[in-house]
Amino acid sequence: MNQFQSRRWAGWLDRWAQRVLPWLASADGSKLRGYYWTVRQAEFATDVMFRDAKALDRIYPTLLWHAMEQFRSPQVPAF
Repeated sequence: MNQFQSRRWAGWLDRWAQRVLPWLASADGSKLRGYYWTVRQAEFATDVMFRDAKALDRIYPTLLWHAMEQFRSPQVPAF
């Protein structure tokens, strides 16, 4: 996440585009125009991952209680 803005996305995305659309770098020498990459909106995931179901099972009742006590129906559309 800290490197999102400083990463050189264009080169990385161009390499993927050439793998998916090999005619972008055709052998006949035609100079096809590449892509113009832009990010209008980005979202950083903050999901919690568990190594196994048992780890989640131990804290699930507490998470459920917290959600029911802290969030009300008018807040749900904001998520």
